[in-house]
Amino acid sequence: MKRPILVITIGFILGIILGLYIKNIAFLFLVYLILIITKNIKIKKISRLINVFFPHALVIAVIISSLVGYMYIKTTEYIFEQLYSSNSSQYIGTVMNEGVEKEYYYRYKVRIENLKYKNFYVFLDINKNQKKTIKFGEKIAFCGEKRIPNVSRNYKGFNYREYLKSIKVFAIINAEGNIKIIKENNVSVIRKVANEIKLKIINNIKKVLPKETQALCLGILIGYTDEIERNIRDDFSNSSLSHLLAISGMHISYMVIGISFIIFKINIHKSINKIITSLILVFFLYIVGFTSSVIRACIMAILYLMQSVFRRKSDIWTNIVISIIIMLTENPYRIKGIGFILSYLATIGILLFSYKQINLKNKIKQLALISIYAQLMTFPIIMRCFYNVSLTFLISNIIAGNLIGVITICGFILIGLTFINLKIAYAFSKIYNIILKLLLQTAKFVSKIPFSKIYIIPPYTITIVFYYIVIVFISYYLKIKRKKNLRYIEKRVIKMIIEIKKYIRNNLKILTVIITMISIAIAIIINTVPKSLKLYFIDVGQGDSSLIVTPHGKTVLIDGGGSEFSNEFDIGEKVLLPYLLNRKIKKIDYMVISHFDSDHCEGLLYLMQHIKVKKVIIGKQYEVSANYQKFKKIVQDNNIKVNVIEAGNKIFFDKNVCFTILWPSSKDMIRDNAINNNSIVGKLEYKKFSMLFTGDIEEMAEKEILRKYINCNILRSTIIKVAHHGSKTSSTKEFIKAVNPQCAFIGVGQNNNFGHPADTTIRNFIDNRTRIYRTDEMGEIKVTVNAKSNYKIGIQINN
Repeated sequence: MKRPILVITIGFILGIILGLYIKNIAFLFLVYLILIITKNIKIKKISRLINVFFPHALVIAVIISSLVGYMYIKTTEYIFEQLYSSNSSQYIGTVMNEGVEKEYYYRYKVRIENLKYKNFYVFLDINKNQKKTIKFGEKIAFCGEKRIPNVSRNYKGFNYREYLKSIKVFAIINAEGNIKIIKENNVSVIRKVANEIKLKIINNIKKVLPKETQALCLGILIGYTDEIERNIRDDFSNSSLSHLLAISGMHISYMVIGISFIIFKINIHKSINKIITSLILVFFLYIVGFTSSVIRACIMAILYLMQSVFRRKSDIWTNIVISIIIMLTENPYRIKGIGFILSYLATIGILLFSYKQINLKNKIKQLALISIYAQLMTFPIIMRCFYNVSLTFLISNIIAGNLIGVITICGFILIGLTFINLKIAYAFSKIYNIILKLLLQTAKFVSKIPFSKIYIIPPYTITIVFYYIVIVFISYYLKIKRKKNLRYIEKRVIKMIIEIKKYIRNNLKILTVIITMISIAIAIIINTVPKSLKLYFIDVGQGDSSLIVTPHGKTVLIDGGGSEFSNEFDIGEKVLLPYLLNRKIKKIDYMVISHFDSDHCEGLLYLMQHIKVKKVIIGKQYEVSANYQKFKKIVQDNNIKVNVIEAGNKIFFDKNVCFTILWPSSKDMIRDNAINNNSIVGKLEYKKFSMLFTGDIEEMAEKEILRKYINCNILRSTIIKVAHHGSKTSSTKEFIKAVNPQCAFIGVGQNNNFGHPADTTIRNFIDNRTRIYRTDEMGEIKVTVNAKSNYKIGIQINN
């Protein structure tokens, strides 16, 4: 068996993946039993082909190694569960970073030492008001409330808990009381020196480069991206250049060339040269941090250098799988990290299709091909995780590819000069700054080209798996063809195809009847089984957003969340758009904006600029706000139809799906807190089911609505969307009694600063025997209403 370690690694990875998604090991054994039985079935022609691709030794190696991988991930999962359930509130640990500044606190990564399981971490959050500061390497004792990271709060949403598992963080601790420093420098000498050098590099670069380019320089050279501005990140993302801000094989290759050249000039023996270079790469890992891409690149480079030292033939595929084994043995949850996945896929793509070494005479062509090969392997994952594709990646990567080598080499020269003489470094930085600005302008220019970023509906998992199977077979075919060794495989494939054709020809009539009957049955089921009305109350933090999908597929979005207190996190971009694309929705038929407070409309303003919106429904405006002015410009720029409604209007979203506007009324608009109190209040009706949407109305508006509809039961609804996130200023007993809902949905952020929902509001609904559903506790809330008006409620998070 050629490259046994490759086969073992494939099995190990397969076992980890199965362990993540299959809970019962008995099922796994059943799958393997079926595989073995299938392999030993003697089917003429086909069995020979199976033995060519899957010999017995390979199958056994994969089964054993996958069982090892399965048990290993299950053991690690058990450790995390034990850490989550730990009742300890007193912690002792070592600070492993200098702290990252957030809006209201500093966040430190601390390696915990007083629990049963070692080498696991927590994030320690220290409020900026606290005077106590801690430093890298200090052993500290602290206490605080432990928060377990969130799982996905919406359908296919970002799973923060799984992400933190990939970096071995099991909790977030909000520091309470004093933090006691037990010992300074509680880390190895190499970690201490590496951290001091890193801080020195950061400070020196800040002294010689202007603010505009210093963060970019530090991101490219040592992976320090904390200070890169959001607009620069967006430009690099939209122009498919984000990989330049993560240290990868390209950076390491330039480092190896540079270090080897310097040591060679000192006239040191080749073997000693390579050993020194390897040691420097290990030290570099400590400086830049152990991210997946840099670990992969450094391990592969070190293996290549060491194989030369020991006069062993270097095999790049073996180097790749050894790096994978090392990384997954350290933490099997790395396999879910997007950086880990993209780093290896890009490398594998280049290796699968690139048969020649880079020729400097034809560098532009080679850069284009390398970019295409990497993109070929990574774009299904990019589509799945980032919901977009770029048609301009070739332009950006050809331009940047010619710049990045100069930037990397000159950057390391600049760092060296800052340690020797700051004046000389400052002079050198003048030229270097021009090259960095050129890269910035490239990213900015390409990001503005039409089609630089096209949002798409993410592919299904089975589609991605099939895609990679096809890619592997194409690569295998090209490799055999290149070696002129196709005859053996082709003969068997052709024979198998002939056998299949004979079978189809002999059983054509029977197969035609079966296929026709199946098609008719599917068509009958699709047309006769009544479709349901679906409502999704989306978790957008401290805000409201509801998606309605009618029985005939019309899409309605009522509000979209947002925040007026932070510009760092765009709900529309980060939550709402990915959510809709995951729901396979790229067009909104009706968008209802209840009012123009940021926590209801901000996400919608982003959506209106990035997906098709056929019609927007707003109420009459008593007061013109900044958000309303933004809305008008977006509507005009994107040629979106707007329908201004008031009480008494009816909108038919679909057959049997009606939205009746109950408020505001142009005659009775409220002056006090006008934006909230003149929110759209509408009743959605589908046969006997109904849901009342209330925006952010307060007690004053509730009284006006009760007075307006005092002599009818129009307010009575099955479900109510609770007004103003459960604030004590609304949801009076009289209003709740008039609506008399069976269920109440509250859109509210976790640990919000407003005290929402208020205890009095909760009590009012409990007194009315109304079941309460909250996004802060349950995440997304889904309602399915069938043709008989029976409804079922599902929640994303079961506490």
